[in-house]
Amino acid sequence: LIKEWINAGAIGEVREVHFWTHRHGHSYWGENMKPKKASGVPQHLNWDLWCRPVQRHDYSPSYHPWNWRGWWDFGGGILGDMGCHHMDAAYWTLDLKNPTRIEASTTPLTAEHAPAQSMVRYEFPETEERGPLTATWYDGGLKPPRPPEMEAGNSLRRTGVLFVGEDGCLQSGHIGEDPVLIPVSRMKEFEKPPRTIPRVKVSHPQHWIRCCKEGKQADSNFGYAAPLAETVLLGIVATRARKPIEWDTENMKVTNVPEANKYVAPNYREGFTLKAR
Repeated sequence: LIKEWINAGAIGEVREVHFWTHRHGHSYWGENMKPKKASGVPQHLNWDLWCRPVQRHDYSPSYHPWNWRGWWDFGGGILGDMGCHHMDAAYWTLDLKNPTRIEASTTPLTAEHAPAQSMVRYEFPETEERGPLTATWYDGGLKPPRPPEMEAGNSLRRTGVLFVGEDGCLQSGHIGEDPVLIPVSRMKEFEKPPRTIPRVKVSHPQHWIRCCKEGKQADSNFGYAAPLAETVLLGIVATRARKPIEWDTENMKVTNVPEANKYVAPNYREGFTLKAR
């Protein structure tokens, strides 16, 4: 729906997009920033296999089964957890692959865990379909500036996406649901374009199974999902590097901060390798 609206010129050419979530880093690793001690590994869990390519840690309920997201050895913090969900609609609509510069500002972080709050800014070069564009991620309760066009009494959602165009703004929920123009009064005069994009009316697993049976390409295929994940992960590389990075997607390298490439291609422990096909 968002893609159809923006392609129809609902807000003019999009120059900025913002993503934000209320999730806070403390919900992943607690306020003392240290993993909780445990008396032993649960009997049902193969802990060594669960650690996989990273150096083996002592088992802790701070890592498993849910809070692994907040620890660098296992996850990517709030951005790594939620980024693909929030960015998906804009990534598809605006073709946001291959950012060239990424800069992050955060609350304190360590070599072990992600920050409690962060703001990450991506710069995307001009393409044949659009001009240059910036995308900014906010977490931990941070939000973008309130659009001046927004009516009194209305506000940005608790978590969501904001498209900023030359002729107005569009706000949606974090997975692109319930889009609305800003100011909302524009919705009364907005002539919605016809629905030209096929809708998937089943769940993700059912869609995947159906495509396997029918020999079709799933909508969220690897060709789409891998560059989206790359874009999200570059924000994490910039966060951990603690410096703005410049990215060469063709060669998969950070060009201005060579030491940041250790986060792009980390060393795996013995017995685990990554082979290019």
